[in-house]
Amino acid sequence: MTFIPWTAGQLGYLTRYAERLWPDLSGTRWTHGWNSRLAMTSDHWPHFHEPDESVLIFLGCNGRGVALGTAMGQQLASRLRHGTSFEMAMPITSPKAIRFHGLWPLAVMSVVLHGRKCDRLGL
Repeated sequence: MTFIPWTAGQLGYLTRYAERLWPDLSGTRWTHGWNSRLAMTSDHWPHFHEPDESVLIFLGCNGRGVALGTAMGQQLASRLRHGTSFEMAMPITSPKAIRFHGLWPLAVMSVVLHGRKCDRLGL
């Protein structure tokens, strides 16, 4: 399920908001937008999973993906190259279900709409 499809309308909302925050941006032609999903974990630590010796999973950077992805990419490559003889800097764990995870689209959309309402009211 897609949380919020990226549309020109949403880019419009974001550009208007940016121009309210930084008036010098008024009149800027915005040609690109960026959107993502954040991988959060309940313990706030990134997780490594290895369902098979040729498959590694690294997720849950909790908003620190650029820095952690850069640092941990070398770890993942070394593990794939050397196999289990290479000891990872972080433990390899089994995936665990997160209670109520299926409700995240509704919860996030509620927070986004609340934020937009507060923006319009100047709160």
